[in-house]
Amino acid sequence: MARFLAVALLVFTAPLQAFADETWVSSVTAGREWAVFRCRDWLVTVACGTDKAYTDVGTLPTNIKVGDTVAYTNKDGKPETFTVRRISYFVFDKDNDTVWGGQRIVTRKGDTSCFLYDTRDGSTDHVSKIAIKGCGLVRR
Repeated sequence: MARFLAVALLVFTAPLQAFADETWVSSVTAGREWAVFRCRDWLVTVACGTDKAYTDVGTLPTNIKVGDTVAYTNKDGKPETFTVRRISYFVFDKDNDTVWGGQRIVTRKGDTSCFLYDTRDGSTDHVSKIAIKGCGLVRR
């Protein structure tokens, strides 16, 4: 369990070194690579882990906006839903090639990443999220 938690935490904290300012947006276009990280409240702690990995099969709608519900199949083959309450958009401001949690993370300046959160408040710690690589802003 501790290893599982450590990997999940590293996935979110490691790339942040190369992020430019985070932008809160109301909608994004989805990339092909995405993962779901569910957090569950226990009596004295919160446990977060991968519910759908980047390599697992699944597609997102082309455009995703706050209030949408995303349906996916979790790692156990069960159907799940995720209600999008907040969306953050990042653009990497420099190249990054690092190994975290035994996995190599490579990003290039200009790459984008979005996080869909299931909470309305300003907290992004210990909340479930969908991470999308290569997302974009919806042009109006």
